[in-house]
This record gives sequence, C-alpha cells and structure tokens, in this order.
Amino acid sequence: MKKCVIFDMDGVLVDSESVYFEAISEVIESFGHKLGRELFKRTMGIPMERGGARVLIEELGMDIGEEELLKNLDVSYAKHFSRPLKPRPGILELIRELKSHGFTLCVATSTRRAMAEDRLRSSSLLDYMDYVVCGDEIERGKPDPEIFLEALARSSCRAEETVVFEDSPNGVRAAVNAGIEVYGILHDFNDPEELLNLGAIKVFRLPDDVTHIERLLMNISKQVC
Repeated sequence: MKKCVIFDMDGVLVDSESVYFEAISEVIESFGHKLGRELFKRTMGIPMERGGARVLIEELGMDIGEEELLKNLDVSYAKHFSRPLKPRPGILELIRELKSHGFTLCVATSTRRAMAEDRLRSSSLLDYMDYVVCGDEIERGKPDPEIFLEALARSSCRAEETVVFEDSPNGVRAAVNAGIEVYGILHDFNDPEELLNLGAIKVFRLPDDVTHIERLLMNISKQVC
C-alpha cells in the first residue's frame, strides 16, 4: 500500500514559480535579452548551477559566463524572495490531513537547503515534513532520478509504496525514471498535456482539486502493492 508522499517544493507546495520568473527575467533583461515563458518552462526543476544557467546562455546567445550569470541571479533571488512565501492554496490543509493518517511526508527540491528550509519554514510547512532532500545534496539534478531515490533511501520506503507530486516536466521525468507513480500539480507556467505525456498519471489544480487528491491518496493507501 502507499504510505509515503514526496512533494516538489517550488510550484507544488509554495507559490514561487512566478517569483522565479520575475527574478530571472530581471537579470536576463539587464543583459539585453528577454526570457520567454517556454524557455523558462524548460529550466524548471533544473538547478541553475547544474545546467539551468547554461541552457539560458546558449538559448539566448548571451555573451556572459555561467559564473557571472549565477552571481547576478543570486542577487536577484535575494531581492525577489525577501518576503515570506505562502503555501499554495489548499496545501496546508492537505498536508495536515495526510499527516493525521500516518503518511510519511518528504520534500525533494532542486533548491539549496538553506533556501529550501527558509521557504518551508516561512510557509509553515517545514515541521510537517519527515525528510527534506535538496539540490545541493545530490550529484545529478532532475530529470535524473537521484533526488527521488535519495528520498526513498532516507524514508526507508519502496518506490511502489510512494507517490510523487510534481509541477515541472523535468520533475515528472525524474519520478518516472525512479519508478515512482507521479501526479502533476498545475499552475500558470506548466501544461497539463505535457505532464501527462511525460508520464504523470493525472493532473490536479489547486485549490479546486484538494478534495480529489485526498480521496485518491486515501484510496491508494489501502491497496496492496
């Protein structure tokens, strides 16, 4: 039966993708380029220091090195993320419900630990999480399955006992590559058909579908794996 739930953080637990888009756009525009939504979507789930910055430089033809771009992005992140993030609508209620039913709850995020814990703490989610695996604790980022395999190892759960909630194409790929059932969480920067085509079993929109997610997890938690 299912007993473990792994959440991506940005775009799933906290409403941060729009903040990332603004922060990255500001830097890109300062170098005379424009960040399109499609290019931004391609970098979702990829740590900037592990390939995301290189994608931006190559796709936009930027005359700048990765190290310089990363430094500018860090400054922009500090500015745009200076205010606490709120949990996505319905998420706190969902987390509390799952916790009350004994699920092991994990976060697997490409964000560095210091930033991840700050966002989870400010959104009142950190104390509910049994394990948090961050981008600076692994060698290979999504779509490589390493981060989800590490979450399984820390939680002592098997892939067949676990479900993942992701919002990015790279995150869905990573979960599929890890052999874990994955469900998509929708927002303004992703596409339901793309997530489904990549292997998401179903997609949900918050807060409308919170009750459906709860019902799904309660039902599959009773099934024998």
